[in-house]
This record gives sequence, C-alpha cells and structure tokens, in this order.
Amino acid sequence: MFFIDKYVPVKMEDHKITDVKTDDNVLRLNRVFFNQDILKKLEKISKDDSIPHIVFYGPEGSGKKTLIKLFLEMIYDSSVNKIVETKYNVSGSGNSVTEVGIKQSNFHIVIEPNNNNFDRYLIQDVVKEYAKRMPLNIFATKKVFKTVLINNVDKLSYYAQTSLRRTMEKYSGTCRFIMWCRSLSKVIDPLISRCLSFRIASQTDSEVLEYILKICYKEKINISFEKIQKIIETSDCNIKKILWRLELYKNGFDYETSYEETIKLICRYLLIGKVEAFLSIRDLLYRVMITNIDGTNIIRNIVEELIKTDTIDDVSKFKIIRNSAIQEHNLIQGRREIIHLEPFIQSTLKIIYHAKKLKRAEKKKKDKSLN
Repeated sequence: MFFIDKYVPVKMEDHKITDVKTDDNVLRLNRVFFNQDILKKLEKISKDDSIPHIVFYGPEGSGKKTLIKLFLEMIYDSSVNKIVETKYNVSGSGNSVTEVGIKQSNFHIVIEPNNNNFDRYLIQDVVKEYAKRMPLNIFATKKVFKTVLINNVDKLSYYAQTSLRRTMEKYSGTCRFIMWCRSLSKVIDPLISRCLSFRIASQTDSEVLEYILKICYKEKINISFEKIQKIIETSDCNIKKILWRLELYKNGFDYETSYEETIKLICRYLLIGKVEAFLSIRDLLYRVMITNIDGTNIIRNIVEELIKTDTIDDVSKFKIIRNSAIQEHNLIQGRREIIHLEPFIQSTLKIIYHAKKLKRAEKKKKDKSLN
C-alpha cells in the first residue's frame, strides 16, 4: 500500500479511532496530525442541523479534501464514502444534450468544474435538479438535508457562480453546499458572503519534520537529516508530495519529477538572456501545459526558481516578481493560458537581458578606470 493511502486520516469519534483493522504503528499515524483545531470546530458544527454553507481554501496539499472527507463522515456516517457514478443529461448551448457522469452517494453529490461555459449548464441542470429533491428520511443519520460538494469552485465561470449563488439561496432548506479552492480571488463576493470560510494553512516545517520522522521510524527508513530537509524544501510543505517523495526515496528512486526538471530547464534558458531562447522555452511550456498543470502554478514555480539564483540582482528580481503578478492577474481573468504565459516569458527575458547588458557596461567602465 502506498504511503499516501496508508497514512490517510480516518474517522474519529471522541478523538479516538474505532473500527480500524490495522496494526498500532499505522493507527497512531492515522490520527489527524494536522489542522486539529479546525477539525474540532467542524465536529461541533456537524452536530447541528443548521449547518451553514462552507468554503475551504488554502494551498495545495494543506489537507482541505481530507478535512471535508472527515467532516462528511461526522455529518452522516462512513457510508458517505460509498460513491457511485450516475449519468445525467445536461442541455448545453444550441439545445445540444451532453451526458455527463457525476459521482454521488446516498447523502451527497460531487461536482467537478470544467473551467468553461459548460459549467453554467451543469449548475442549472444537475445541481438545481439534485438540490430541489427532498432528502429521504430512511437512513440511520436522519439528516434533513443533502450536501453538494464542489471541487475547485474557483474554476467555475463567472456566470456559473452567479447561477450557483441563486441556487444556494433557493434550496438552503434541503441542501448544503461545501466547496473548496486554493484561493478565493476568483470566487465572487456574493458567493463568499453566503458561506462560512475556513482557511487551511500550510503546515510549518517543524510539524512536517515531526511527521516525516514518525513515518521513517515506523517504516524503518534510514535517511539523513539533509535528505529530509531537501524533501521538505522541494515539497513546499505539501503533504501529498512529501509522502510520495518519501516513498520514492525508500524504494531507491529519484524524487525529482519531470515537471520540476522542465521548470529548471526553462529558468536556465531565461538566464541566458537571449531572444533565441524564446522558441525553446515556448516548446517546453507547451509540453508542460498538455499535462494539465495550472498556468498560475507554472508562473509561480518559474519565479521561485529564478529568485533562488545568485546571477540576478535584487532590482531585476523585484521587476520579475512585479511582472509575474501582472501576468498572473491577466491569466486569471482570461481563458487561453499560453496567451499570457508568452508575454511573461518575453518580459522576463527582456529584464534579464537589460540587467546583463547594464552589468557588462559597468564592468567595462570599471576596467577603463583601472587602466
């Protein structure tokens, strides 16, 4: 069993794990290690039938989906994890009917946004149809409401979000909405104001270190402190990445992904500071984009890698950060990512080129003065 499955937190009752058929070593680590304060608040909320709509937000790998999974188990029971795929017919533009598979249990439904105009029809047809049905009172939990779980709510289009806002108002008596996203910047204010917001912060280095050491002890992994430190630094305190890299290390594999290697290669081309490098960078960007990696993450990872280098002065680093913020904002507002990634690369190349040119001129001037 993979570490990411082996050490996933399980349902807690009175802060004790029950009905877990596993050895004690794993059982201790299956207790919720992070975000315990938020889990206690959710436990209190789950006991009340007047649960508000909730939105969880925070960086990748901070534990949002794990908390939602445990929260749903608190509201209903473990049978909420018995999910099946149901086919729905969605009427799109031009009266076209599309069949989509939606995951759902007896208590909740899971919506995955497509990040396009189809989301509006998904909300209008599937969510509205599901929300207006009265919940069956035949289950042991006897809850008076169903739940709609929306993953990556920030990927819903503006019109889909406005449609969702109206649906939340209309069917709040029979349905609760639980949503999560990485940032609230793309979620409209009327939607946020109707939800109780929980920010799930990244874990601290000390918390992650303690977690890794416990897993290494239980799994008998012989690893140096320098290797652990490198895993933490390269994972950005993302628990999923940490568990995967720890498993790769245990099995003797390199824990650097091809995506990270591509980002480093793009940065090496950028540091050349020549226009000729642009075509090579664009090819690499296309290669990364077809793997469905978000454009904002690509920009951030490139900037983070450039900031680490000593060959760029602080003024140029500031210009690169400011430029990346502008292009990231434009990317969020727009649709086609490559249209915004290319100007980011062009302007970054220009900044580095002028910085190198200025450095050469200063060096030449200094050499002349010495002569």
